[in-house]
Amino acid sequence: MLVGGELSLPAQLRNDELKMTNDGLDNQIAKLEGGSPNPSIIALDRFVIDQDKEAIQTANKFAQIWFGSGDKRTQTRLIDAELEFDAAVKRCVPTNDAATATLEEYRSNCIDLHKIALKVGTYTSKALTVPSVFKDAITGNPTAAQNLLRADNLQLKKDLMSSRSEEIKKVLILNDQLLISADKQLRLVEISQESVVKHNSAHPDKPMADVTDTTPILMGHRKQIAGIGDAFRQQLADTR
Repeated sequence: MLVGGELSLPAQLRNDELKMTNDGLDNQIAKLEGGSPNPSIIALDRFVIDQDKEAIQTANKFAQIWFGSGDKRTQTRLIDAELEFDAAVKRCVPTNDAATATLEEYRSNCIDLHKIALKVGTYTSKALTVPSVFKDAITGNPTAAQNLLRADNLQLKKDLMSSRSEEIKKVLILNDQLLISADKQLRLVEISQESVVKHNSAHPDKPMADVTDTTPILMGHRKQIAGIGDAFRQQLADTR
């Protein structure tokens, strides 16, 4: 089943493939012992594996869009879709007892994931390999926005796995998502500035005008969001 978002998807795929193998062996044993095999569990396993693969492909697309050859227009258009991605993955195959759900129920739960996959799938990248902000692949000298993105995404994942009440988790997660959205706007500014520098270095005879640096405004906005979140977390700590 799909759990844990982008960081664990490849491992989850391996686990689900192993589960299908074990279920296939159980069916063979049941048949040899004169019992009734359960072909529906294999169909369910195959469906779950297909969702794992679709989620991995979509995650890789997001990585290409943000750190490969994605243009600013595409990045802006898909910000909301990426913010919704982890939640869609978790809804697709929940972490509770998956064996009690039917294939039809799984298909219904996976509608949002399919919509995001279709939306992102229309993008074609020229990049061969690119790092994702959610993975441990950022090496060298990450930018300020990349560091913020990574830190805020890790905090989001911690809050998603928190044992706090659902009401408190919703507030924390909303604050995390607002910070991530602000981080991505900062990254768009960085990308625009990097594009100008690269162009002017390659074509000094045809320089591009510098883009307006909105970083201070965006950082001020992000600071306000972070301040609200920090104050709420401190209130939680004080009431323990």
